[in-house]
Amino acid sequence: MANAHPSFHLVNRHHTERCDPIVRGSHITLATYQMEIDQMKWFQRCAAIAMGLTLAACGGSDNDSSPPNATIRISHLAPDAPKVDVRVDGAAFLTAVDYGSSSGLKPVAAGSHEVAVDGILPGGTTTTVIGPVSLELKPDTQYDVLAVGKLAGSGDTAFGPLVIERPNQAPTGGDIRVQVLHAAPGAPAVDIHVTAPGAALTSPTLANIPFKTYSDPLTLPAGEYQIRLTLPGTVDVVYDSGPQTLNAGADLLIAAIDNLGAGPSPVQLLAIGDAGATPILSVDEEAQLRVVHAVADAPAVDIWVNGVAPTAAPLQGLAFKGNTGYLGLAAADYDFVVTPTGAATPEVISASDVPLKAQC
Repeated sequence: MANAHPSFHLVNRHHTERCDPIVRGSHITLATYQMEIDQMKWFQRCAAIAMGLTLAACGGSDNDSSPPNATIRISHLAPDAPKVDVRVDGAAFLTAVDYGSSSGLKPVAAGSHEVAVDGILPGGTTTTVIGPVSLELKPDTQYDVLAVGKLAGSGDTAFGPLVIERPNQAPTGGDIRVQVLHAAPGAPAVDIHVTAPGAALTSPTLANIPFKTYSDPLTLPAGEYQIRLTLPGTVDVVYDSGPQTLNAGADLLIAAIDNLGAGPSPVQLLAIGDAGATPILSVDEEAQLRVVHAVADAPAVDIWVNGVAPTAAPLQGLAFKGNTGYLGLAAADYDFVVTPTGAATPEVISASDVPLKAQC
């Protein structure tokens, strides 16, 4: 990136795929003598959920070269859909894929293939929710097959497949390749700003991008970037990635998806790469803390946070059967101490360096 830290702009081209619908903080409970850490909706699919797949054609003579390959990547981006199994040409490809997960890139023989997605129902039974979808895969081409939309959606937000293809050309030298997708059915159209960290928001990299719209692949120098989403034509930020380091050679599809956590942003980003998908939380995402007094013969208590005594409810004077409700705290490590109300001792609970994680 040049020293002037300019914004980078995509050409004013974007694509919208319309597919007919074919299918579909952590909180802490502190009792007077007990603390339970319950990770709520904290999962990161940082690596692929993948099974090996080899789709090869039969060879001819010993002098024949191997058939050309395409690559395929399957991702679950539908927020209200259950876990799914994926089949390619009738064979198991992925199992129990959850929302926000991706297979990573897998080689397949170029030619005709069928992809089907089976929703996993309560009790473990399955039902086909997408396809089989017939795909004609060209050699030296990457294909993203994404389950998008909502089971409860209709029209543009209906659940179904979105297929994106691009040349299978890895970035060279010190470059990265990035493609951006709006895959959040619960979010309106947005402007997308990809800038140097802290740069002023001027002209968006992509303007007024609706659901299921994606950019052309964009080649940029490796380095630190900040991705911000705003309402169209404004600088009202609804998502802020903070500084993100993108290393040379990275080849990413970055999807905005519905945020199912408790943070204020309606969306989160998902960096979908060669090996799987990694959530990128907004800088304002918080952990969620709830304190519950569950000991019948204990008095009311105060909950100290990082050595600071509470001065008011809900952390002060918490009585039996009471709870604080969920309280937003910045993701960090915390020290918690529980004492009788109005006293510094005895410390009936003392827990140090308790990690609270933002939800994704």
